[in-house]
Amino acid sequence: MTPEERTELVKDYTWAMVMDLTVDELCTTLAEILEDALADMPEENLLKVIQDKYPELLEDDDDDDDEEEEETTVTVSKPAPPWAPKGFKNQR
Repeated sequence: MTPEERTELVKDYTWAMVMDLTVDELCTTLAEILEDALADMPEENLLKVIQDKYPELLEDDDDDDDEEEEETTVTVSKPAPPWAPKGFKNQR
């Protein structure tokens, strides 16, 4: 098998697998891939990515008593986004 044939076979196989997935399975798989990709991202970059795309997900803890503390507190502001599949539960 040539490298080009292998590449084409892998591409065909992965698309066949994807086309066999249900919407829920596809969403779950993509969410897991994204979580893995974001898990090792430095916090500063992660917060910037979220701020740029979905700022409503971030809530700053602006307590005046904690001015010495440099850590940013991030909380989820909604239990599930409106586009989430039925039964989706935000675990964070």
